[in-house]
Amino acid sequence: MLKKLHVVFKWSRLRLHYKLLIIYIPLIILPAVLGMFLITNTFSTFSRKTITQYSMNMLNLTVKKINERVIGYEKLSKQFLADEQLCEFLSSSPETEFDRFDTQKNVLDRVGLILLGDEQNNYVESVVLTTPGNRYVYGEGDEKDFGVDDPDYKEKVKSREGAFIWFIPRKFQNSEKSFTAFRLARVIRDKKLNEVARLTIVIDESAITDIFEQVGLYYNMGLYLYDDDNLPILSYGKTKENTQENSLNFIVRSSYNGWNLSAFYPLKLLNEPIGKMTRLSLIIILVFILLGITGTYVIAINLIIPMRKLLENIKRGADNSGQFQEVSGTIEVVEINNTFVNMVKQIHHLAQEVIANQKKKQEAEIRVLQNQLSPHFLYNTLNSIRWMAMIQRQDNIKDMTDSLMRLFTYSIRDMGEPASLKDELEILKDYVKIQKVRYHNFSMLIDIKKELYGARILKFLLQPLIENSIVHGLAETDRTWEIIITGNLKDQDIHIAVKDNGIGMSREDLKKVNEILSQRCDDKNHIGLRSVHERIQLNYGKAYGISIKSEPGEGTCVHMILPFEKYFKEEAPDENSNDC
Repeated sequence: MLKKLHVVFKWSRLRLHYKLLIIYIPLIILPAVLGMFLITNTFSTFSRKTITQYSMNMLNLTVKKINERVIGYEKLSKQFLADEQLCEFLSSSPETEFDRFDTQKNVLDRVGLILLGDEQNNYVESVVLTTPGNRYVYGEGDEKDFGVDDPDYKEKVKSREGAFIWFIPRKFQNSEKSFTAFRLARVIRDKKLNEVARLTIVIDESAITDIFEQVGLYYNMGLYLYDDDNLPILSYGKTKENTQENSLNFIVRSSYNGWNLSAFYPLKLLNEPIGKMTRLSLIIILVFILLGITGTYVIAINLIIPMRKLLENIKRGADNSGQFQEVSGTIEVVEINNTFVNMVKQIHHLAQEVIANQKKKQEAEIRVLQNQLSPHFLYNTLNSIRWMAMIQRQDNIKDMTDSLMRLFTYSIRDMGEPASLKDELEILKDYVKIQKVRYHNFSMLIDIKKELYGARILKFLLQPLIENSIVHGLAETDRTWEIIITGNLKDQDIHIAVKDNGIGMSREDLKKVNEILSQRCDDKNHIGLRSVHERIQLNYGKAYGISIKSEPGEGTCVHMILPFEKYFKEEAPDENSNDC
């Protein structure tokens, strides 16, 4: 056990280039020698009978797997045909751009659902659904949508009368790559046998060529796949030169679709002298040795030496002494060094900034203490007015001053911190009392679920909405106007509606207000609404905010959505305090 620990300790203290040399021998030279020996032994023991039997077995297995894959894609096309929901989407005729976008989303989502789950669908490059009025492309499209508009292509698909048809692979180009692919096409019909769309499934040719690799056919074998008309579909492996009379030829026909898989194996490969393979093995081993030595040297130049300089720079940075060395070599080490040097410089710069900011902070604290004198002076002045009103028994002035003092206290207390919905509603009533001094012909009713009173919300979210209703929604007439505030909890979100029965807005005015909320234009008359909307979205995200509905003469409703955060104890409102 001690010997093992001693060896591990010795190993950990070795430099990287020594470790590379030690690992190099067993991991490169020995596998190379062993690999060359196995290849030589394999070539010396193979016989024509073994190759022939093996080749036929592999070709039969390959054809079987090709048939299974072809049948799988044909079944996939039937799933599109049998999907009633997809047919319904394809049959729809969207009237607006929004409907067209929604239909496209539904179609592509449905196609993605059909393709989901089957491993062979990974080879599907794209699915094109062509209807009389639209085209839906799932996946990366081709510059010409895979030729689905070619007259010859459309005629061949139509002639099949709903049955599938395979097209010989051809090259396509999308924004990312160039590839060769099959096209499987058929017509999709509804229950009344009316043509709904033309389906085209674009399948990469690797769906077939990968089978050759999976089955494990000979590395030096050439493979050709022909259709039932003896037209070439694809080739794989060795290229067939001339007539190849000095090769073993094999052919297997598919009983399913009549495709032929042809293969040839050059006979000269069986007659290669063993000596040549041995010499080749020695040459390869020597090349590996030279490459290993060269690689070790390159790694030492590009990795080890730069890492030593990096370590020296780190020590200098830790001691804050001397100039940093310039590092060149492997880009990763250079980037680490540059990042470290920049970080040290930034730390030094930030330290200087911290000292300066600390001084500014002290000066700011002094200014804050000075600025607090003004709010306290205003508060004390309001309190004096309140006592004068009480002495002179001017209750209306006293009540209005009390409301104003509560509003002022609420605004400066815990500035920037949220409050409970109950506190927000209570201060809203004080605001309404003040507004009733000027506007006498309106009333406000609060109808909010009890469990929401403990919710945590931003301050002054409701006051701008009430102000908007009073200033813009209520006309100067003898009629009594009403503002109703309702609230409930839905899906862990608070839904609050402020609705009035005022004069409402025209479509043009409502459109302008919505543009203000979306920051597409500015208007000083509705800055309060936009401020509320922006504060909600900045604190809670784009899923929250306000929306407005209005009809001329029918009033206006502002709908607000907030997340439910319960940080306060739930308290019921005072009895008979919901009307004001």
